[in-house]
Amino acid sequence: MATTASTTQQEANRANAQLSTGPRTEQGKFASSSNSRTHGLTTRQALLPTEDPSEHEQHHADYLAHYRPKNAIAKAAVVELADLLWRLRRVASFEAQLITSEIVNPHQPIWTSSRSSTNSPATARSSPSPSPA
Repeated sequence: MATTASTTQQEANRANAQLSTGPRTEQGKFASSSNSRTHGLTTRQALLPTEDPSEHEQHHADYLAHYRPKNAIAKAAVVELADLLWRLRRVASFEAQLITSEIVNPHQPIWTSSRSSTNSPATARSSPSPSPA
């Protein structure tokens, strides 16, 4: 049976809530947006902090020059394609790190997340690779 918090406790909770408002600066918001990032394959930002912004810009420029979109919708599609392919380039690096980790520490779990049973090394190894389109 749930108990009701006292008036004093409710007031204390409200006061604490006012102090816990999350990051306020742009830098803090950016930092917290990547708190759970592991491999960067599903992140909203295509560019990770460890990657070269000028290389990413050139990657976009190359795709825009090649496809020469005629309108805003086509341009958005080309940018999305470029970002997806930018993320896909990480797969080889991530795979190499994963294999190296297994070789160096064969009995150490690779995944640190305990959110689901699909985050196990055995599942990761047995998952089929996506086929190129």
